[in-house]
Amino acid sequence: MSYSSSGDTSEQVLYKESPALFRNHPVACVLLCCTGVGIPVVIIWYLRCLMTKLIVTNRKSVLRKGILSKHTIELLHEHVRSVSVSQRLFERILNVGRVDIATASSGVAEISVSGMIAPEKIKGIIQQYQLR
Repeated sequence: MSYSSSGDTSEQVLYKESPALFRNHPVACVLLCCTGVGIPVVIIWYLRCLMTKLIVTNRKSVLRKGILSKHTIELLHEHVRSVSVSQRLFERILNVGRVDIATASSGVAEISVSGMIAPEKIKGIIQQYQLR
């Protein structure tokens, strides 16, 4: 998928994914689904995951969140200072993890999202276009 911005350069979407619900917390999902009380919790959790999107293009990273209201954060790759990936043992086995993206203007991560599928791939894409 690509779209044209102003001028002759085009922006290409290289990664677009929502956090994984069941791969991120498989034991909790099974336990909550087994109890009747936990089903509404899993439904709300699922909707939150579904309404969160991380989009990485060849120019920027965008995090969109929200069910009823929307919150969007955009970071140009040329301003990215660091990209970090955090994975626990079971997250490594299931290939999910937390991705934190920070710019030089702030000491904290502006984009921080957990449960992302293939977090090392996301980090690699951002670092590839960070220095261009």
